[in-house]
Amino acid sequence: MEPDMPEFENPEEENNPPVPGSYQPEPIVINPYHFTLLWLATIGIYAIWWQYKVWKYFKEVEGEDIWPGPRAVLFLFFGIELFEKIKRYCLEYEPDVSYNSIAVWASVIGVNIIARLPAPYYWFSILGFIPFLFPVRELNFYFTGSKNGYVDDKLNDRQILLLLLGAGFWLIIVASLFMGIDPNTPNP
Repeated sequence: MEPDMPEFENPEEENNPPVPGSYQPEPIVINPYHFTLLWLATIGIYAIWWQYKVWKYFKEVEGEDIWPGPRAVLFLFFGIELFEKIKRYCLEYEPDVSYNSIAVWASVIGVNIIARLPAPYYWFSILGFIPFLFPVRELNFYFTGSKNGYVDDKLNDRQILLLLLGAGFWLIIVASLFMGIDPNTPNP
């Protein structure tokens, strides 16, 4: 053993050092129909997860020092920025991006306001997935060249579990409507 040679814990690291910039984060691709199903099943909570994944992607690609979780939850403050960033990325490949960031953001906020209206008006908030479909489709085009995402994509196990839990939740809601249970009346 030669005293001048440094010892490496893994001799393969010496011959194959990591290449800067070689890591590519996972693309954010979801079929718009799957997004709609997951949004409906989770009553909109899936949109927060989707935003988190997009913010995380931008953080990893751009090397920004941001927190994706709080940005996803605080949509009121960061929604326009998110949609503008998606739009900037998509303009690289498609000069005609089909949405206005402020209009999409305002639509999402409007749907959340509608959800606080009395019955039967709050049921219109079920259409809250529609504004998100514009940036979802543009991101799909950015990553795959198709606005519908991958051709042979299927729901993964976590998404199927979300759909099953959401179906159970919706079953309880529908059953309570038929049983005459009013959530606004206090329990005896």
